[in-house]
Amino acid sequence: MPTIEEKIAGMFGILLFLSFINAFGYYFNSKTTNKIPKVTSDPIDIYINKITKRYEIHTKEESEEQINDEVEKQIVNEKNYMFEHTPLGYVIMKYNNEINSFEYYSNRSLPYRLLEALSKKFVMLFGCKKLYKHMKNEIKKIETHHKTQHKSYAKLKPVQKEKIEKTMNTYHLKGKTNEFIFLQPSNISNAKENIDKPLTYSDFKRKNCKK
Repeated sequence: MPTIEEKIAGMFGILLFLSFINAFGYYFNSKTTNKIPKVTSDPIDIYINKITKRYEIHTKEESEEQINDEVEKQIVNEKNYMFEHTPLGYVIMKYNNEINSFEYYSNRSLPYRLLEALSKKFVMLFGCKKLYKHMKNEIKKIETHHKTQHKSYAKLKPVQKEKIEKTMNTYHLKGKTNEFIFLQPSNISNAKENIDKPLTYSDFKRKNCKK
């Protein structure tokens, strides 16, 4: 029959063995967990990644230089607008040719990364990919003048300095979605008024003189 010391030694051995198994299991699980790639669950990131992949497929045959060199030559009909549902609500986007900028209507201000995705979808939708500007920094040298340190001379010495110009898309929030006018004003009423208006002799004479 085992003595008390032998029983205590046996229990201590069992506890030590169980502790070793738990420690090994924890180490193995931690290694396995670290190997699993983290999948983003942010709906904004999922939305942006989806559009970005589509845009890369559409533009894989065109180089970035070709797109940026001809960006000023291409315009889009300002009556074209995109109505899109995003994780942050509905957005209406159009392009303003006069200021070379995207304009949008939304019930809230949108982050720049989301606007970039929307503009990519806009240029794909209306076939004007050259309007999208790829972000880049360009260093340009400019020449300035300053006076010499000698008091007897007031000559201006040319000095070259470097200026960093950033190329990027600009976006302007025009208002809320319910403020956007879907139907453009028509000139039919004005044309009808001109038809119904009686032609006077002075009008008749003016038209013939122009001929």
